[in-house]
Amino acid sequence: METVQWMAEYAPVFPANGKEITVLNEPEQFFLTLKDNVSKAKRRIILASLYLGTGEKEQQLVDCIYNAVKRSSSLDKSLNVEILLEHTRGSRGEHNSRTMLLPLIQSFSPAVKVSLYHSPSLRGLLKLLLPERFNETVALTHLKVYLTDDTLIMSGANLSADYFTNRQDRYIEIKNCPQLANFFHGLVSTVQAFSLELQPDNTTKMGENFPVHPTEGFDGGKKFKAEAGRRDEIVTSKLLSCASQATKLFLASGYFNLTRKYRNIILKSPAKCEILTAHPTVNGFYQAKGVAGGIPHAYTLLARDFYEQILEHKQSDNISVQEYVRAKWTFHVKGLWFYPPKEPLPSLTLIGSPNFGHRSVYRDLEAQVAIVTADQELSEALHEEKTRLYNRIQQVSCQTFERPERKIPVWVYCVTRLIKNLL
Repeated sequence: METVQWMAEYAPVFPANGKEITVLNEPEQFFLTLKDNVSKAKRRIILASLYLGTGEKEQQLVDCIYNAVKRSSSLDKSLNVEILLEHTRGSRGEHNSRTMLLPLIQSFSPAVKVSLYHSPSLRGLLKLLLPERFNETVALTHLKVYLTDDTLIMSGANLSADYFTNRQDRYIEIKNCPQLANFFHGLVSTVQAFSLELQPDNTTKMGENFPVHPTEGFDGGKKFKAEAGRRDEIVTSKLLSCASQATKLFLASGYFNLTRKYRNIILKSPAKCEILTAHPTVNGFYQAKGVAGGIPHAYTLLARDFYEQILEHKQSDNISVQEYVRAKWTFHVKGLWFYPPKEPLPSLTLIGSPNFGHRSVYRDLEAQVAIVTADQELSEALHEEKTRLYNRIQQVSCQTFERPERKIPVWVYCVTRLIKNLL
């Protein structure tokens, strides 16, 4: 395929059997599959997420890991467990991701390794003054990789109860693909190499093989960034740019804030593009207390700005914006479905952690997979996945932003203009 040929110039390409790729559609299905995979793991469990929650379902997952390692030890076999989380988010509160995972380290170290990535941008006075939650806006690891043996689940979901229950995301399982599994194991291990290691007493320290601490020293983190920043790739811009007339693009983002480059490409593209984002009522910060409660309004403002640009470029026939609506659910879907000209099914999808925004490209550590396929059943499954999501929409129009409930508070308007690149 032509798409695969140019992608190979920018990122590694791995062959996979379409019959071994499964689209998971619901949070509960993701949770049960993940637990099952962890329970059956024989060689490795590699998990990367923003954080691990502290509830009953999260404890079930930790118990699955504990029992898998215990079983392996009793059989004198080696089961390698590596878990990568975000330092600030994983350390929030007294009972947090770290305390959830301490029993694993205390019982099975060094077979179990827990790493906490700490952004070098959060340091000095900024680190001292920013309170919990707000310090997470600076930069973080946003990787979502759920790997057991040679089976990989790519998703945008984190490891917490809402993502296992009623927070809609995407999840694709790729089985029996050792090359792909090894690549993502290497990616997680690379980030772990410049992350802090969780110790049995709940302290952290840098690994012996990485000489620079992310928050110590007086160089503003330049040495750390130079050492760590050598290890990354992106192909999204070229994929958007190569969409020809009669191509259909379906792009989803739970937090819609396209970079200027992505925005310009889409506004000038001859392709049909349907963008799916969160209605304020399914935004994860809807009705949150304090400043966080203004975040849904901020994304309304960003959506309004983009919609006005669609009208200015006279692209309303080619580009539409839809909002996902579902009672008592939140929306965290991200990704892209690519339909070639005159084809009723997608031949490509992007799935992973990026939201196509400034944070994804310039601040956070992200990972995604492009699945390119000619397999009829897989294409049908991807089409069904897209259709299920787009069946719960409200079309955005000029009237959308005139409704009283969509009125943007003045303070949100002012703040959003200042911190747009943090959203």
